[in-house]
Amino acid sequence: AEAVYNCPEPSEDGGDDETRAPAVRAYGEQWLHFLHTQFVPQMCSPTRRHPVEQICFAGGVAERNWALLQEVMVEPGTNLLLPHSSEIEAASAAGSG
Repeated sequence: AEAVYNCPEPSEDGGDDETRAPAVRAYGEQWLHFLHTQFVPQMCSPTRRHPVEQICFAGGVAERNWALLQEVMVEPGTNLLLPHSSEIEAASAAGSG
């Protein structure tokens, strides 16, 4: 995402958040896509013996960029995953038809 959006690499002082925002948002969108298309269907099925109920985002990338990632990935005030973009498009098309 850094190359696509011509964003700088992260700096040590963390003062580059605004210039890196497009890359961080794209990274969050990639994660959201993966969660909805791969992880949730395979790991959160009610037929699984031990379905996943929570996901924890940890590590440097998540900690440093959580404010932006949160905007892209979770509903405000709930920490529930936002719907996948294809679900939003389908709902929009159904409402306009």
